[in-house]
Order: sequence, then structure tokens, then C-alpha cells
Amino acid sequence: MTAFNKPNVKPKNKVKAKSATKNVGTAMKKAHEIGDNLDLNWMAKNFNYLIFVTILVLLYISNVRSAEKIYKNVGEMSSTVKELRWEYTTKKAKAEVLTNKGNILDLLAKQNLNLKTINQAPQKMILY
Repeated sequence: MTAFNKPNVKPKNKVKAKSATKNVGTAMKKAHEIGDNLDLNWMAKNFNYLIFVTILVLLYISNVRSAEKIYKNVGEMSSTVKELRWEYTTKKAKAEVLTNKGNILDLLAKQNLNLKTINQAPQKMILY
């Protein structure tokens, strides 16, 4: 005979719903009380570790903040460098225009220094 055909097999007793809810409520209260004690005990045992992790977190935050400040300063300096580069190129272009031979002669003529241009090539000196 198989298990399905046995007449003497009785179904297992089921737990009543009312007693199950009572057990769950008291079990949760006990677990909550134990959990509170475990949290305090765990914190007491691992206090040094918690302080170490807290210091690491503070160092990380300060490092990120200083990196952001440096990044901001680099952005400001790059814009300043761009402005200075533009000023340099404009002043250089003006200086090139003013140092042109024709412009120098015009400036000398305005100042009445009675200087003349030399049209001859410079002479070479040969030393023995």
C-alpha cells in the first residue's frame, strides 16, 4: 500500500491562529530588547573602530572640499592667463608696428633730432 491509501494516517495538527499571533508579538518584544542591548554592546566593543572610521570620513570630506577649491582656483587662473595672453599679443603687435623702419623715421622727424638714415652697408673690419 502507498501512503495515500493508508487509513491510519492522520493529518498533522495545525497551530491555532490566535496563539501564533501572541507568540509573534512576544517574540518581537524580546528581539527588540535584545537588539537594543546588542547595539550598545556592539558600540562599546567597537568604539575605537567607529572613531577610526569617523576620522577617515572627515578626512575624505576635507580632501574633497580642498580638491574642489583647487579646481575652482585653476579655472579662475586659466581665465586670467587667457586675458594676459591677449594683452601680450596686442602689445606685441603694437610694438612690431612701432618698430617698423618707416615708423621710427616718422617719430624721429617729429622730434627734430636731425638724424639721418644710413644707406650704406656697414664696413667689415679685418684683424690680423
